[in-house]
Amino acid sequence: PMPVDGGSCALIDAGANPNAKPLHLIQYAVMGAVYVKYLRPEIKMPRVGILNIGEEARKGGALQKETYAYLEKARMNFEFVGNIEPHRLFAGKADVVVSDGFSGNLVLKTAEGVKDFIHRQIAAGDSSANPGLRDAMMQATERLDHSEYGGAPLLGVNGTVIISHGISSPKAIRNAIRVAADLVSRKVNEHIVEQVT
Repeated sequence: PMPVDGGSCALIDAGANPNAKPLHLIQYAVMGAVYVKYLRPEIKMPRVGILNIGEEARKGGALQKETYAYLEKARMNFEFVGNIEPHRLFAGKADVVVSDGFSGNLVLKTAEGVKDFIHRQIAAGDSSANPGLRDAMMQATERLDHSEYGGAPLLGVNGTVIISHGISSPKAIRNAIRVAADLVSRKVNEHIVEQVT
């Protein structure tokens, strides 16, 4: 999950499969929509987009264009909202954004780096200038802290697998266990199987 305006967005894939094919992105869209629908019950019809370098249907490589063409015509358990540029991902225009693992991981690591950069800039500033503003900015950037999320599910496997950051703290591991418990209690894997078979 990535923090966005109004909540979060499931970024799929964020590193597991750097050599995805259109079929994989279509499967990610279906699995991501189920994941969002059952973990965020207030969302009845998840909005799904494709991570791309532009919003137009003709943008991107063969992977993005073929996936777009299929999702645009498909009648699925979600609303297809088209291409999502990386800088627009955080605007909350989609509940699920599908990508190959290479590009998705670049977005994830860029977000982590921006959060660390902002923290360093705030810490280097004059602490007496406006402590209230400084505290508010630090709290806002905490939404980008991976330990708040614990980990992300590896969807599409027969079981519950949570991938956590290599530098996970005890807080992150606790949150990863919470994510796993939510997936099991809401039967996300069973719902995914229903949708893909």
